[in-house]
Amino acid sequence: MIYTLTMNPAVDRTVTVSRFEAWATNRVQDVTIEGRGKGINVSLALKEFGLESLAFAPIGGAEGEIIREALQQAGIEHNLYQLQSGSTRVNIKIYDKETQITTEVNEPGPHLSADDCKAISDMVLDALRPGDILVCAGSLPPGVPDDFYAYVIRLAKQKDVFCVLDASGEPFRRGLAAGPHMAKPNRSEAEAWFGQSLSTKTALMDCLDDFINLGLSLAIISLGKDGAVFRRAGEGIVWAAAASCDARSTVGCGDVMLAASISAVVQGKPLVDLARFATGAATAAAEQPGTAVPDSDAVEALLDRVNVEIRQEE
Repeated sequence: MIYTLTMNPAVDRTVTVSRFEAWATNRVQDVTIEGRGKGINVSLALKEFGLESLAFAPIGGAEGEIIREALQQAGIEHNLYQLQSGSTRVNIKIYDKETQITTEVNEPGPHLSADDCKAISDMVLDALRPGDILVCAGSLPPGVPDDFYAYVIRLAKQKDVFCVLDASGEPFRRGLAAGPHMAKPNRSEAEAWFGQSLSTKTALMDCLDDFINLGLSLAIISLGKDGAVFRRAGEGIVWAAAASCDARSTVGCGDVMLAASISAVVQGKPLVDLARFATGAATAAAEQPGTAVPDSDAVEALLDRVNVEIRQEE
């Protein structure tokens, strides 16, 4: 079974304007409201790729019910922890139709107590069985210690669970120290961890080597419009990028890439096929509005546009 853990889910309110201007009145042309969060996005994408998952997340207030409804409508099994106080955050996405630029305004999320954290970690760990996959994804809300993902990963590994980490900052650094099997930072997140710019191929390869030396079996760094770079232990490095992309929104693209990568791992695909599929999935997501998840047909239609470059391990 695949489990996703989203500690800071959100209601994404995407508004479309013709041309966004600061210090001016902007007329909204369209509004989309969706129950989201990184791990939830992964579950939604996995569903499109034919894989079932169970989503864990804390929710609160009326906004939290939007998360529940989104999972129910998508047919995704879920176990949601109801907060006694506080509401699930609302994130505003402003999509400029003319420039095709999305501006994000994200709330920090509700405060979780130590009791909340223990209840959620117990709920997750009690469900895990050997051979399961656990995806720890997204930011941590106020009150949750930076080593929360590290704690969960460490205990999940004792149950022979395949652990995946997609976070940033201190939660990412500490989570990596717990030894997950797979991680997918974006360029800026990897730079913060690596301590230097990743603007060159050499720097990217050195960073991937460091990830693998930490014990990761698969490391991926997403590069936005430049695609992504993939490294599996004992294999070479694969660079992948779409030949062209008519991007409408990049929100959630990394989550779709992660879900596609997990799907490829489950299917036992070679690294080059994994890279092509994951990059095609992220590109298909970028070409859709808001945080819409592409279906498998849309991804398959894009695969011929994905260019891959293989560098063998030296």
